[in-house]
Amino acid sequence: MTADFVRRLGGAVAFVFSCSCVAAILSSSLTNAAEKYARTQAVNKNVQISREQIAAGCAKLPSHPRLLMTPDAIANARNRIESDECWRLYYDALKNRGIRQMTAPPVERVLEGKRLLGVSRDALGRICRWSFLYQYTGERDYAARVEQEALAIADFSDWNPSHFLDVAEMTTAMAIGYDVCYDALSDDSREKIRNAIWDKGVLQSLKSNHWWKRNTANWNQVCSCGTLYGALAIIDELDPERRELAIDAILDSVNGVTWSMSSYAPDGNYTEGPGYWAYGTSFNTLLLDALTISFGTDFGRSDAPGFLNTIDYFEHVFGSTGDAFNYPDSGGGKIFEATAFWFARKLNDASVTWNESAAFISALQLSRKDSDARPGARTFHSLTADRLAVCALLWGVEIGSDLSALTPPSSLGYVGLGNKRCCVALFRTKWSEEGAYLGIKCGAPNSPHGHMDEGGFVYEDGGVRWVVELGPENYHRIESRGMNLWSSSQDSDRWKILRYNNYGHSVPTVNGAMQRVDGVTSFVETRIGGAGEASYAIIDLTPVYRDELESATRKATLNPDGSLVIEDVFTAKKDKAATIERRFIVRDTVALDSDSALMTQKSPRRPDRSITKRVEFSATVANALTLSPCETANEFDSKNPGVSALVERSQLAPGEQARYTTTFAPFELDE
Repeated sequence: MTADFVRRLGGAVAFVFSCSCVAAILSSSLTNAAEKYARTQAVNKNVQISREQIAAGCAKLPSHPRLLMTPDAIANARNRIESDECWRLYYDALKNRGIRQMTAPPVERVLEGKRLLGVSRDALGRICRWSFLYQYTGERDYAARVEQEALAIADFSDWNPSHFLDVAEMTTAMAIGYDVCYDALSDDSREKIRNAIWDKGVLQSLKSNHWWKRNTANWNQVCSCGTLYGALAIIDELDPERRELAIDAILDSVNGVTWSMSSYAPDGNYTEGPGYWAYGTSFNTLLLDALTISFGTDFGRSDAPGFLNTIDYFEHVFGSTGDAFNYPDSGGGKIFEATAFWFARKLNDASVTWNESAAFISALQLSRKDSDARPGARTFHSLTADRLAVCALLWGVEIGSDLSALTPPSSLGYVGLGNKRCCVALFRTKWSEEGAYLGIKCGAPNSPHGHMDEGGFVYEDGGVRWVVELGPENYHRIESRGMNLWSSSQDSDRWKILRYNNYGHSVPTVNGAMQRVDGVTSFVETRIGGAGEASYAIIDLTPVYRDELESATRKATLNPDGSLVIEDVFTAKKDKAATIERRFIVRDTVALDSDSALMTQKSPRRPDRSITKRVEFSATVANALTLSPCETANEFDSKNPGVSALVERSQLAPGEQARYTTTFAPFELDE
């Protein structure tokens, strides 16, 4: 049976991708705020847990440790470490990192701009490593170091509740340290740490009806987790009045997290991109793990529509190079996410850890100085840098040492619609570094962490990325200039920044105008091909260009030979000419002639040789190609060295329609 399928959206809406105008626009492409609220309320109403259920569970909580590092979890980690070379080397690297940090002074309450978040994350990483090492080795020096760190944090004036993520991560850190090292803490230390968890963590959540409690993005997941961990760690030692409030806090977290979990419906797509998937989903799984251990159930939370499917999104959002499709505010690079192992255990399917397992085996090859190691592979030391790296040991699955023995995901693509505000089509020709990869998106620029990148894409072939995403700017650097980075209104400072507006993405720019932030673009048709078959996505771009064009469509086709074809059809308004700039953000050396470009990069496997890719441009109107550095003169814009904007320019008369075809040929290895 072939693995391909054709997915048509919008019921009976028909679409013919030709020189004719778009026949129809999907009526269901936009869910307004009222509809979104009603939908979320309906989801929540069906899964609300009663206070009585929580109170009954709290009356029979297991003894410490009951957060993450239970005796069973430690025993499972020990079995893997003692039987699997990859896990042993990972543990050795984590232990060495923990030992080196033992002599560092405790963290201090030093803000970066409005955030204490970096300090909270540092504390969480330290306390998680030392707590695990204490339980694993039984050596009390690790628990003593947790105690020292926690007492220092308890002395902070507060954990910066004005930016509640800081409180959430610090509360999680303190709760884990208190719970896991409980038997090694002195009575005085327990009291001081417990009071700090309550006063500076859990109570801060209860003091206000915070906006994030009814939010569908990562803040809801992280803050719900922090509140839950804090309350579960200390509830059985609170006085009756505070115990009742702690039950309220737990109930708030268990029911409140359904808001963010509703955003995974129906297919697991994550609106905020892979970087924020790693953030929000990791804390979501921490929360589910704690519920399962403490109450014997996660109250059906993991059955939320789309949630268990979301690991498919995460595995497919990484290209053949191992680098993420880094939209919108997601950082790039090779993200190693321990949470993938939670899904593997939950689903009993190790293939969903394809990227993480490949990273492990590449790190093993590096440790052996094996020339087969994947280009750009991370060492075990690098893989253990994340603050939640210990979770891989607690949730991990058997890996082995042979990449070819790993079972890859069954499909060569993934199409995710989510809430239709940020949709993706992710295609590849094979699950290996030699395969070609296309990641393309649509939706609305004013979605959470959104960019003006509707129709934007990344493209890989031959082990390198040819068309790139620049990623976000440093938040603090922009905020410190007094710029409003977080407004998504049409005239916001956010859209002055190259990396956020359409000039910094591989999308059209029409009449020099910005994409409309409230326009919602959508997939009209997508197809995931099987082995030896093409995959494609067709996007109706009209909503973000509605002021400048009558209609705009883009079709992207990834062929089995690794070539990519981008076809655009634009129709000018009857009373308005249109100056079209089709931009492609590309890497490294590019040579132009009148209707083509030759791109060159170093071969990742043969650095003494180059690989090339020819790009052919054709259009039904006169066009011209230009190439320039992808940068501006603005001080707030990064310079993006080694990245260029390849631009095809043309002019449409009022009412004129034009078709543009750009073909990226298969790569060639120079002799």
